[in-house]
Amino acid sequence: MAVSTLLSGSVLAAVPLAAAVFLGPTANATLFGHQAAVTPDHLQGRVVSGVLLAAGSAAALAPVLAGALLAHWSPGPAMLVFPALVVVAAVTATVSKGIRTMSDRP
Repeated sequence: MAVSTLLSGSVLAAVPLAAAVFLGPTANATLFGHQAAVTPDHLQGRVVSGVLLAAGSAAALAPVLAGALLAHWSPGPAMLVFPALVVVAAVTATVSKGIRTMSDRP
């Protein structure tokens, strides 16, 4: 995503983003598979609904945020906000106690 900011004035900016979009379903399948393995059966519906609510809300807000950023900033800096958000999410997940203590057994 950050590489796309270097190419923000060109259609080539879509190439790094396409790579991220291509890898997304693999990451989702892995994470949902692990979630299904470690979540007790009686909580499956609640957990999946909570995850999908959070993901759907973020997906709905992303275009609004992008539009607001582009209205106030040039494309390069505006596009850097999204990789920064991904870094914040990755660091949060990495230092999360829940992830650090995950077991490979259900």
